[in-house]
Amino acid sequence: AEISREIYWTYSEAPQWVQELKRGPGLVVAPFITFTTEVVRTAINTLRLAASEIQSGNPELRSLGYRRIGGFAVAMALPGIATGGMMAMVGMTPEDEEDLREFLPDWQKNNQIMLLGRDGNNISYADISFFDGHEYFKKPLIAMMRAMGRSESMPEAIADGSVAVVGELLKPFASEQIVFGAVTDVLRNVDAGGRRIYNPQDTGTNIALAVGSHLGSAFVPGTADLINRARKGVAGVVSDSGQQFSAGEELRALVTGTRIRQVNLDQALGFGASEFLRNKRDATALFNRVLLSRGTQPPGAVADGFDRTDQAQYRLTQEARRKYMSARRLGLPEPAAISRLRATGIGKDDLEDIASGIYRPFQPSKESLKNAAPERAREAEQAASQAQDRDL
Repeated sequence: AEISREIYWTYSEAPQWVQELKRGPGLVVAPFITFTTEVVRTAINTLRLAASEIQSGNPELRSLGYRRIGGFAVAMALPGIATGGMMAMVGMTPEDEEDLREFLPDWQKNNQIMLLGRDGNNISYADISFFDGHEYFKKPLIAMMRAMGRSESMPEAIADGSVAVVGELLKPFASEQIVFGAVTDVLRNVDAGGRRIYNPQDTGTNIALAVGSHLGSAFVPGTADLINRARKGVAGVVSDSGQQFSAGEELRALVTGTRIRQVNLDQALGFGASEFLRNKRDATALFNRVLLSRGTQPPGAVADGFDRTDQAQYRLTQEARRKYMSARRLGLPEPAAISRLRATGIGKDDLEDIASGIYRPFQPSKESLKNAAPERAREAEQAASQAQDRDL
């Protein structure tokens, strides 16, 4: 009985601090905190029990301990073996998997995914993380490897990898509860996928409907959502993102617990380009807010604003370049990729930077310099000239 309590999930054995968290701050954050702590508790206890059995001196217990260790290792490795085997069967590689992650929503980027093949510009995959009780131990490793792979130097790789690991380890303890999360989404007008919930320029009625729909979704049972998606599949509904709903796929998801998803490379690249343009406007505002201010600014404020904008735009261009190259490597032809970026509104200079991988420093617009105070315009031109010299 004692062993059963130690190595099997039973929420009554959750630590006292978890019980307190659930009754207090847990009303706002950490929706699945007990599940996560039970995964950690039972894993530690299983390994500790196996070690004590192996060291017991009893041949039967020693054999049991080795079997327990073997079973734990198989359980940890099986999802990876399954995804690797399926990848080989459909003729895809780990590099393809990493490229696909560029187009997944933020909450899914570090999950365990199984590639199921490609059909033209469509890549099919399934998220199998929910089948793996030890996912909590694996997501930080995936996050670390991805962060380190994108870094340009060893110190940066170590820093980025460490931040990624800590972020994934803390996520179950800091995630918002479903209802509270929906409320905060409305307050910041951004959902979990980074999309706006409502357009501030829309009519009051439509804004209210969009807000009500988002808040109401927090109270809709999962089964009701499946039924609604199946209804859309029967009706042949296509989402704004181009996703074709399928009644058969929803039935499969209900039975198996996972849903086969598709990423359309052309559309995904377009969404990435739209996000790039929005973020670039925010980055440019870091400089223009100081340049065009009519108030008193501290010495060096214009140069500092320029540097912050330049660094932000460099980072954003890198991200856009990664998405562009990922789409290309996954099979999207270059003319189609360039056409999609143009159609989304990417300008000529940005398009050249993204396609070539050569970043050109930020240049203030002639209009902003014209409308700035003469002294600040001169500071801005000097900062731009110094950035050009650094680039050369």
